[in-house]
Amino acid sequence: MSRHRNGFEQLDGESSDTDMNLEDNESSGKKKRYLVNDEEGPLCSPGSLKLSKRELICILIGGIIIIVAAIVFVIIAVVLSRSSGNGSPGGSDDKPWTNVRLPKTLTPALYRVSLDTDLNTFRVNGFVSVDISVNQSTDLVIFHAKDMTLNTVSLTKGVRGDQLGISRQFFYSDNDFYVIQLADSLDTNDNLQLNISFNYTLRDDLVGFYKSSYSLADNEVHYLATTQFEPTDARRAFPCFDEPAMKANFSIELTHANRYNAVSNMPVARRVSKANDKATTSFNTSYKMSTYLVAFVISDFNCSDSQTVNGHIQVRVCARPDVFSDTSYALSVGKSVIGYYEEFFGVQYPLPKQDLFAIPDFAVGAMENWGLITYRETALLYNSTQNPAVNKQRVAVVVAHELAHQWFGNLVTMSWWDGLWLNEGFASYVEYIGTDHVQPDWMMLEQFFIDTVQTAYDADGLNWSHPIIQQVNNPDEINGLFDSISYDKGASLIQMLRGYIGNESFTNGLTLYLKNNKFGNTETYELWDALNEVSSSDVSVSQMMDTWTKQMGYPVVTVSASDNNRATVSQKRFFQIPLPEGEQPAASPYNYVWIIPFDYITENGNSVTKKLVSNQQDTITWDSSNDGFIKANANQTGFYRVNYDVGNWQSITAHLMTPPNNRPQILSAVDRAGLLEDAFSLSTSGLLNITVALNLSRYLVNEEDYAPWMTALRWFSIFSDKLSTNGQYGNFKRYVSSLMGNITRKLSFNKTGLSHLQILLRTYVLLSGYKYGDISIADTSLTMFRNWMTDGISVPPDLRLVVYRVAIAAGGETEWNYLWSWYKNTTNPYEKQICLSALAQSKEYWILSRYLEYSMSQVRSQDTLYVIRSVARNVNGRYLAWNFVRDNYDTIFKKYGGGSFSFSRLIRSITGSFATSWELQEVESFFGKVDVGSASLALQQSKEIVRGNIAWLDNNESVIGEWMNEYLSGAMSA
Repeated sequence: MSRHRNGFEQLDGESSDTDMNLEDNESSGKKKRYLVNDEEGPLCSPGSLKLSKRELICILIGGIIIIVAAIVFVIIAVVLSRSSGNGSPGGSDDKPWTNVRLPKTLTPALYRVSLDTDLNTFRVNGFVSVDISVNQSTDLVIFHAKDMTLNTVSLTKGVRGDQLGISRQFFYSDNDFYVIQLADSLDTNDNLQLNISFNYTLRDDLVGFYKSSYSLADNEVHYLATTQFEPTDARRAFPCFDEPAMKANFSIELTHANRYNAVSNMPVARRVSKANDKATTSFNTSYKMSTYLVAFVISDFNCSDSQTVNGHIQVRVCARPDVFSDTSYALSVGKSVIGYYEEFFGVQYPLPKQDLFAIPDFAVGAMENWGLITYRETALLYNSTQNPAVNKQRVAVVVAHELAHQWFGNLVTMSWWDGLWLNEGFASYVEYIGTDHVQPDWMMLEQFFIDTVQTAYDADGLNWSHPIIQQVNNPDEINGLFDSISYDKGASLIQMLRGYIGNESFTNGLTLYLKNNKFGNTETYELWDALNEVSSSDVSVSQMMDTWTKQMGYPVVTVSASDNNRATVSQKRFFQIPLPEGEQPAASPYNYVWIIPFDYITENGNSVTKKLVSNQQDTITWDSSNDGFIKANANQTGFYRVNYDVGNWQSITAHLMTPPNNRPQILSAVDRAGLLEDAFSLSTSGLLNITVALNLSRYLVNEEDYAPWMTALRWFSIFSDKLSTNGQYGNFKRYVSSLMGNITRKLSFNKTGLSHLQILLRTYVLLSGYKYGDISIADTSLTMFRNWMTDGISVPPDLRLVVYRVAIAAGGETEWNYLWSWYKNTTNPYEKQICLSALAQSKEYWILSRYLEYSMSQVRSQDTLYVIRSVARNVNGRYLAWNFVRDNYDTIFKKYGGGSFSFSRLIRSITGSFATSWELQEVESFFGKVDVGSASLALQQSKEIVRGNIAWLDNNESVIGEWMNEYLSGAMSA
């Protein structure tokens, strides 16, 4: 699954969604009242006992003691039951339905799913029949079902189909379970058939089987029905054993109005017309797969189709008719990447077809359903005359990500959600390799450091992080795993591992892993075993990688020169925000020591590759007098930060301050970006004086490459958020503006013939230039916007984000209303996204307040939280968004609180710029009273970030002020 990332969110300081009938009250969220005594009359009537006051007092005290003892006993019993039982958290042996995990007594083999969907009434009538194998004797059949009514439930056994007696059946809603207790126990190796009829209503909450819609020029609303099951929402569409290891074959049959077409994971087997202008579409039985990968869409979409080079796979891209012409680029990418991945993985794509569907309402970026990938429209559609380069890149990257999942995740699947990173970390890395194959001039692996590694640094540098491999106990916790740790850190570690064992061993190991486990489920160690079998590393892959996946955080490696041509290399866990005094981090099985693939280059070009540092302190040979400075973590392939002694930082700074034509090209663009990233981050954490980072940043006056400037602008934006209401902000803006003169001229509005990376960088440079006081950018943007508004002169696609945003910020109500009208009328999905971002830039409080209100009713539900986040990142809208979320929290939480990305990002966005004790108190007070669902970790991170902002200002405000005054006065006198 691809997260929903807009290609321009980093501009704002970011790193790049019913009723149930209860058969029994075993657990329905309400407690059953049990009568202790049902005889008529009171146990004691007045005057029946004659007791003294002393005796009454003793009895009362005794009763209180008994009650307290009983309560303590119950608490202990509950705690003990939660720590034992069936090997799963939170359950007991005598009530296995209280475990979050399904019992392993049964295994589904084949589902026959039949759904009759009415897109006029939005009612679904369904029937499912499941063939089940019995692994061990049991009298319980437990499966998942949610937000539906089960009308009939029956079980038969054996070839003759003998009916099984049911003694009781009930929903256990805490775990979304339906529990059937049989009159007689089943025997090992029995074969069952579970038959259920059910019904429910399609909703628009973007999970399960849900409805979406679009309108054409005739303004008629066209409806469709589509799915989003990962991680735990297949159970909303049909009763099932909804765990990734419960793989089975699926035979899907969809009944729908005759004017619609239906698609699913496998090709259509037949379509039969029926009475009442209906049709039934049946599909070939699938390969074994997990429930979360099942998918179906009922729509009136158009499809473009082709085949892979070898001709054995049909590839189609489908979309609503009015944007169908925008499908050709994704089709081209899809064909090419499937063929390339077959070579890269060494395993043939097993399905006969691959559909890619653009869904108008979609909560995430895309979903890798096997053979039927569903996408947010902005992640699949590209118009070469209307959309910018960043949209083209996003389409290629997301298509490559989801196709990587067809092998890593679908063919071979993690056994449980604690192994999610096996899916998402690999896809998040391989997407860059796949895109690089399609567009080698885009320098994707340079972008990887900016978009992925730096994002992972931010998330995992917090004390409130989590290990990549982490136990999860309920659906909220499962949703919470879909975060930057699983995706970005996972991808970063895969890059580090590939660099360590080499490309050939890496690809050979992946091939071995996939072939050994195809159509099955695995644990992380099985991947390490396969890679270890084909590599000749100094330590085993598992020995090294366990230190990275089973403990949170990452190290800062400090390199300090010493005597006799030797340097000391030491490691410790890096905290982006220093721990409060007296607070200790969570225990780690490896005591926060990592096995680090360490390499470096020196000023004279010497290099050492992949020395393993496995202790808290080690040494390397480095003659600073002859070799000059040292730059560790060459090309930033390792997932760690590097600090140096002051002398080495000064030597690096002096080297970079020399104009590029007058110095050797020792440090690549990624190396220079890494130095900036480390220096600013270390200064923020208190490990390096901030003046060292500021001195280093002076070299940017001569910098022209993408990676260093993207890194610098990101950190300037972070500092800007902290200083925006501070007396030092004016000098800070003047300093950044003084660095940007050369790059702004090189990437000005009228420049042509730019490379892909230059086009991407120009957007960030021009927006930042306006932010830091370049009035000419505002003048040009307003002129271009008004020429479009009054004379219809279209703004070039690659400049629209800049022009729209700056014009709304520098303009007034007229510009805002025009862009809002354009948003409502344009059919281009990426153009709509640009408009939503730009409309949040107004400096008028009343306009921003109105926009927040519109977010709840006049934008698609998939974009509601994005609008609120965008307003929150505008300094003028910071408190408006905060108050709006508080006022509408119940509504927002009900619709989005179970989501994995969007709701967590909302929490961080509306609080991330707070930097006072009063604001921290507000956050703690409000969120202490409400449920945050899957965003509980995000809330803890938000509070940690606010505390860090407060400490940063306390420690750095005056230092920055003094340095800026000295620099600016010196620059002016010179």
